Amino acid sequence: MHIDPYIVVGSAIVGFLVGLTGAGGGALMTPMLILLFGIKPSTAISSDLVAAVFMRPIGAAVHISKKTVNFSLVGWMVLGSVPMAFVGSYILHLMGHAKTSQTNIEKALGIALLVGAAAWWSASSSTDATATPARAWSTGSRSVRCRPCSSAWSAV
Repeated sequence: MHIDPYIVVGSAIVGFLVGLTGAGGGALMTPMLILLFGIKPSTAISSDLVAAVFMRPIGAAVHISKKTVNFSLVGWMVLGSVPMAFVGSYILHLMGHAKTSQTNIEKALGIALLVGAAAWWSASSSTDATATPARAWSTGSRSVRCRPCSSAWSAV
């Protein structure tokens, strides 16, 4: 088995950035594998998912030990994301491994990254007094503030 030191270094940088910012590793790792190392999109996505199986429990354990996790919010997130992860995996399976499928996966990934970047930019740039106020909802012992992201959709 050949170990590519550049992928190891790139992965270390992505891991550091994820730990520093909390940004999703898949949003950084998958594009790095595709754009810098020429790995097929379906392979980059599936490899990143399997690597996350090993990384995520460690990060989760750290946050649980620091008592920074809102388990009620986690429940709502799981309720939406887990079923759709299965749907996404099934659609990826249906697309196959043909060259046109890889191109479609690249386009979908690009759109998802642009939408995520626009939402992130919108949330970080709307801190002035005229910004839409955040909406709060209770999730048990803690409340969560949520800023509507309609401006992010109009930026895309």
